[in-house]
Amino acid sequence: MKWKKTIFILLLLAFALTLATGQRITGRIRKEWLANWLKYRSASTFIEQRAGYHIMSCSTDADYGWAVNDTLGRAVKVRFLMNVVGATVKKGDVVVWSQLQIDLVDTVAQASAVDTLTIAISGSTEKSPLDIITTSFSLANACTLEITGVNFVGTATVESIIHTATGIIYSLIEWDSLTQVRFLGGDANDSVAVDAFGQSTFGLTTSDDDILRCGVVFSDSIQDNKWGLIAYEGRMDSVECDATGQDARVGYPVSTSNTTKHCEPRTAATAGDVIGRCLESDNTNGRIAVWLKEE
Repeated sequence: MKWKKTIFILLLLAFALTLATGQRITGRIRKEWLANWLKYRSASTFIEQRAGYHIMSCSTDADYGWAVNDTLGRAVKVRFLMNVVGATVKKGDVVVWSQLQIDLVDTVAQASAVDTLTIAISGSTEKSPLDIITTSFSLANACTLEITGVNFVGTATVESIIHTATGIIYSLIEWDSLTQVRFLGGDANDSVAVDAFGQSTFGLTTSDDDILRCGVVFSDSIQDNKWGLIAYEGRMDSVECDATGQDARVGYPVSTSNTTKHCEPRTAATAGDVIGRCLESDNTNGRIAVWLKEE
């Protein structure tokens, strides 16, 4: 009967081993479950980006980053900007940063100790953050411009800008629109003006070597006073290019152009105005592939 005793002992050992292994596995499962539960319950997270891969957004994303450009998955970097051209722009058009000045309050002379000034344009139709600039002329003494309005996050705001001498002072607030401007403490014939520039806006160039070059329209089209995507780095397959004066050759730099909405080839890079490099050769006024890169 020794063989029966041997089998019994082996079964006991197998059972003990199975029980110990199960406990270790169960403990590991519980530990992993607890660790991942804590991980998922965390208030923050992250995206792991492996070398050689881009984290991309889609072309309709109301943000900026990498956007897919073609069926091969090639991508460009894009900015989300507002069109102040005055007309619709289309994909492939070359654009520049806008320096369009908006006259909110025309130049006005002080008439009394406290003047409520006439607002020519409130700025509400601009639909972009307004960078306000106040200018004083021929001041005898210090005066204050009290600006009341709505900031770009929709909060009612009042800001007092003190001019101690003739000159320019900028607002510290990103404005949406103005509702009132008061001129306080000035002397007779002291004069002030309130102007603004729209932030994150683009327009069109009419000159070459324009250091305000911004990029190329990535959205299919962007209507006037609407937001859209502007590409500034990566491959764009169809960019407006006037190569009638200088042939486009692969590798040549391209800059802004006298032909509106176009770029033009160069034989050498010019500091400050280059938008990228030719990926195709041509000698017409048409469209070519361009590698966008600010140089």
